[in-house]
Amino acid sequence: MNCSECNNTLTEAAISCPFCGAPVGPVNAQHNLIKVRLLLTRIFENISKLVKFLMSELKAKPTGQDEAQPDQPKLWNPLVIAILEFPLLGLFCASGMVALNWQRLKQPRLARLAWYGGPAIFIVVLLIDYFGRLDMSAFGWGISAFLAWFIILGLPQILHLRNHVIGYQRRRWILPIGVGVAISFIAPFIGATVYALFDKVTLSEPDAMLTPKQVVRQMGHYVFPVIVRWDEDESFLFFWTSTKSNEKQGSAVALKGESGVLDLVTNRHVVSVPRGAKNVARTIDYNGTELPFNVAALGKGDLDMALIIVRSTQISEAFTTPYQLHNKLEVGEGCAAIGNALGGGLSVTSGIISRFDDLGTNVMIRTSAPISPGNSGGGLFSLKGGALVGITSSSFEGNGAQNVNFAIPMDYITKPDLWQVLDQTSR
Repeated sequence: MNCSECNNTLTEAAISCPFCGAPVGPVNAQHNLIKVRLLLTRIFENISKLVKFLMSELKAKPTGQDEAQPDQPKLWNPLVIAILEFPLLGLFCASGMVALNWQRLKQPRLARLAWYGGPAIFIVVLLIDYFGRLDMSAFGWGISAFLAWFIILGLPQILHLRNHVIGYQRRRWILPIGVGVAISFIAPFIGATVYALFDKVTLSEPDAMLTPKQVVRQMGHYVFPVIVRWDEDESFLFFWTSTKSNEKQGSAVALKGESGVLDLVTNRHVVSVPRGAKNVARTIDYNGTELPFNVAALGKGDLDMALIIVRSTQISEAFTTPYQLHNKLEVGEGCAAIGNALGGGLSVTSGIISRFDDLGTNVMIRTSAPISPGNSGGGLFSLKGGALVGITSSSFEGNGAQNVNFAIPMDYITKPDLWQVLDQTSR
């Protein structure tokens, strides 16, 4: 770096020129700016070269060129296969292209490795994800599968062509790209079907030990977010009155469904509104659509329970949610709580049944599964069979308590004499 005034050589750490005293801060800034510009220029140049390379490889060869060079194998460029594997071709299509290349190169053993290697990598990744050994996003799993594919299948062919193949005819890319995109659309449905087959739980298996992931897949569709909105008048200095809009969120668990009707249970404090509230709107989030509900019954005494009824033509599934009474539960048994935590959509937490607290008038299930605002009215499910065992209602945070949470046992939910009926049209 040189001084802008006297052109003498300066050190990188110089603040001012020792020869003429001119400040060099702007020169340093200008020098860094030049470095950034050069870096960006190189990046754009490399991207441009890559695009031109891909376009030249994907461009169809003129008719008759295959006959002009009959001794050269007709191949796909394995480097382009590697570049397009993750965004377009996918694991299976790219593995098949590598295998066909090996066959045309008269390498049957390596071709068999490619045919079997792609599905093997997919199965290994699927099993690792299924058993929950690593917690990664779908993008993370995609990158991991690509790296495994590139090291095992892609890189050996790239090196082989560079070292042993002088020239080759380029194959057309229209068909493999179309097949790869089609497989990418179909693969998620295949994966979901495979998961459903492995994770399927039936009432004939009440003692099956499940993971929280399995409980969510089997029982999560019984839990719905609840949204309650209302307007409330507020007075200011006894002269002016303004209207304030309010909203709170909670959860509800479906007990029974049939064509057009859905019975759910939640907490009384989830559906209650202040005295004098106006324009009250109570809804559940049913697969992205807000459906209104009526409060059909409330728990008697201090039982924080509410039975709500949803009537809509969108409801078509007929079911009865499997449940379990608290005398069948054991302290230390695993459980999972599913609910609309913090109003951000359904989420799951897991823990154990800590104990059964006798409060005099009723018994509560104490659990270490964390319960947050918005979880109220959600479901507590046993990991032993996945049945609904309680309705999450509250957590205790005083006196330094940690992870002390409570759920209402299904014993109270299922007893008709503990309900005060409000809507006479309810069943």
